[in-house]
Amino acid sequence: MSREARRVRKPGEVPFADLPGLPDGENSDYPVRVSEVGGVYVNSISSASIMQFGDRADVNAKLRGVAVQRESDHLFSNRVYFESYDIFSRPVPPVTPFLAEAAKEPVDVRTVNRDPRISVGCIEIIAVSSSAMLLVGNGVNTRAESRISNIRQFAKPATIRWVEPDECAPMAPYALLGRTSV
Repeated sequence: MSREARRVRKPGEVPFADLPGLPDGENSDYPVRVSEVGGVYVNSISSASIMQFGDRADVNAKLRGVAVQRESDHLFSNRVYFESYDIFSRPVPPVTPFLAEAAKEPVDVRTVNRDPRISVGCIEIIAVSSSAMLLVGNGVNTRAESRISNIRQFAKPATIRWVEPDECAPMAPYALLGRTSV
């Protein structure tokens, strides 16, 4: 990287203004923008998740998970296979019918970016997980899918039956006194 590309931008200076192709003038539309983030604190990113600063063309994040909670030891129990659960083989429903239902007539969207920067202050996030995405910038063709099946395998608790007092046998100390109930 050249020294010019690494230099620190002065306050009020337009980033990459010297690059060819960026329009000049106050009413210009900036096709390429720079993402500025003041500070980021993310505790955890996991399971097909993405953290991206800047423009992103394609994202296709998937996650399939089976979470099994058992009373018995996992070493001595049967294994769990994705094929056993139809949630993992179902097709993803198309988004188009939902959009058509929401908007009865076509929607024309026109975006004009008056500022060459996307400026964000401070971001604090505890966790990004399960095909989630933290994106500061332009995202095109984004698709994320997360399918998790939670299985709990425990023995059924013992059934307790209520017994009426007249069904009970006399208790030993009271039987000696000639009484049959308390």
